[in-house]
Amino acid sequence: MIALKTRYWVWFTHFTIWGTILSYLVISYLYALWTNPNVVWVHETNDASFVFTFLCACPIFYLTVFVVVLLCITPAVLLMLVQPLVSPGQMDTVRFYFPTEYTPIKETWFQQ
Repeated sequence: MIALKTRYWVWFTHFTIWGTILSYLVISYLYALWTNPNVVWVHETNDASFVFTFLCACPIFYLTVFVVVLLCITPAVLLMLVQPLVSPGQMDTVRFYFPTEYTPIKETWFQQ
């Protein structure tokens, strides 16, 4: 959601968002190693260790994460698109009743 509300993408924004995602993945992986380092294969025992490691090896995991994120963001995006139409705020009213006229600058210096 923070990526949808961000107006200006600067290096700090990229560092914060991608750093948070990367740190979550690293911490999850290290936690999976720390819980039971002796178990190597999940299917040989009924232990849930190294589940994250095995999930990262499956391509369907990444597809599922992508689809779930899209499904979770869709209502918020629809709300952001429909809300100005249903109950416009003051800025939306001003934008609707007083549209700005866009007049392109005539650049005649290159036409000579």
